[in-house]
Amino acid sequence: MAALGSIGSALILPTLKVFLALATGSLGVLSEALHSCLDLVAAILTWFSERVSDRPADSGHTYGHGKFEMFSAFVETGLLPHTSALPIQITAPTRS
Repeated sequence: MAALGSIGSALILPTLKVFLALATGSLGVLSEALHSCLDLVAAILTWFSERVSDRPADSGHTYGHGKFEMFSAFVETGLLPHTSALPIQITAPTRS
């Protein structure tokens, strides 16, 4: 239930930040908006990984599905540079 609340708030924040970035033209606010989008993806991955990891053990996963949460954390870590640093590196040189 907490993960669903996190998804809800993560939907609102990026929307507001993107609007503010477009209104002000601020690269910093745009970077924050992209980071908030990553938070939305992370919240969805967390919600999904909790659902999968709570499954009981079966014939293919004799110790259960608990390690799926670690894999989703690994995926979230890999997304961070691409959503925050890369757009700044692309956009910053063209600004005066």
